[in-house]
Amino acid sequence: MNGKNAAVSRSLFRDFLKYTSTNVLSMVGLSLYILADTYFIANGVGEDGLVALNLVLPVYSLMSGTGLMLGVGGAIRYAVDKGRRAAAVAPAGDGGEGAQSGNPLRGALLMGLMAAVVFLLLGIIFAGPIVRALGAEGGVGPLARTYLTTVLCFAPAFVLNSILLAFIRNDGEPRLAMAAMLTASMSNILLDYVFVFPLGWGIFGAAFATGLSPVISLCVLSSHFWRGKSALSLRGGGAARGWARLLQAGFPTFVAEFCPGLIILLFNTVILRLAGSDGVGAYAVIANVAMVCQSLFSGLGQGIQPLLSYHTGAGRRQEVRRVFGWACRAALLFGVLFFMTGLFAAEPMTALFNREHNPALAALAYEGIPLYFLAFLPMGISVVAVSLFASTGRPKPAFVVAFVRGFAAVAPALLLLSSLFGMRGVWLSVPTAEVIALLLCLILLWRGTKRAE
Repeated sequence: MNGKNAAVSRSLFRDFLKYTSTNVLSMVGLSLYILADTYFIANGVGEDGLVALNLVLPVYSLMSGTGLMLGVGGAIRYAVDKGRRAAAVAPAGDGGEGAQSGNPLRGALLMGLMAAVVFLLLGIIFAGPIVRALGAEGGVGPLARTYLTTVLCFAPAFVLNSILLAFIRNDGEPRLAMAAMLTASMSNILLDYVFVFPLGWGIFGAAFATGLSPVISLCVLSSHFWRGKSALSLRGGGAARGWARLLQAGFPTFVAEFCPGLIILLFNTVILRLAGSDGVGAYAVIANVAMVCQSLFSGLGQGIQPLLSYHTGAGRRQEVRRVFGWACRAALLFGVLFFMTGLFAAEPMTALFNREHNPALAALAYEGIPLYFLAFLPMGISVVAVSLFASTGRPKPAFVVAFVRGFAAVAPALLLLSSLFGMRGVWLSVPTAEVIALLLCLILLWRGTKRAE
């Protein structure tokens, strides 16, 4: 490698470290406040509160996935266009497409506003029927309804925050996006404690603290605009063609975010039949701890997106390959660390959320954590591959992989393995699905490489 190429590689690696480290830290902060929510509910409300929180997670995932779809989809279009302008590269076969596609930020915000109104109305009018449909019964029902109504009242803030985080990250400010997410997360943890324990607001306090989190994040993000550093603009139309391309680019992210919510619903149904509320409580512990690990993979995938999209727009395939290779290595390292943690730290993880010292819940969680955490060994590569496909203008393979690992492989594996092996089969269904998704990723990557040749 000559001196010029070495300098370019070092500069690219610095950008890789900057974007991935800030996004990984941001997602860890986000997952920690979700984990704190779980901890304070488990210890301040009890097992019924923990079950209620787990039952309403699919609706929260739907709202979160919608915001991420609009934010990531719009930001991909924004970054690709920026790369084309910087390298003076015209879109292949475009025929003036760029001029017709509208302003991605404007389109994302308009669609986000419409979606937020729908979620707001669902929370105010239909929270009761929703929690009953999700399986909330007895003392769990009122707790689930309170949490869901409170969180959905903050839907505009959640959706807008997801959109602006993605665009500001792609506007050259990953550190500001990280600062916003970490400030919001730490504030949420503090408010969780204050609202649940000293003030005694119970599950409403936990939900209210969660709802305030995106509001705090938006206050931090606003500095991007009044400091005059923003290249973002609301000028230009929101052409229907541009909206369609935005949704297409962001849909794999929606699938990756929302499908786990559907899977949680399916897991709850199967586990209730096999092990009752103790099993759901054990699954809540495992799923919430696993969320922290999954967030690191998500942060890695979101962190490389601006670089992949920009260099794709600029026509720099070699840089795209380098970024993807570095991300794969990091994903493998994270996967090994997470699996080892699950193997040796199952008991302390469970104890954090088992305030009532329920021996049946503890026994199920002790068995489940090491088995479930096998999924992290193959998971990271699939998450990074989905980001590669989506960020480089290949939404179809991105959607296929996201859907397979998020639902299409998990659901059959859960139903089959649980019928054969009971709760042990439940815990092994996610690792099985992740292996299938990894094999699919490798096939799609190989096919893409052959076509590029």
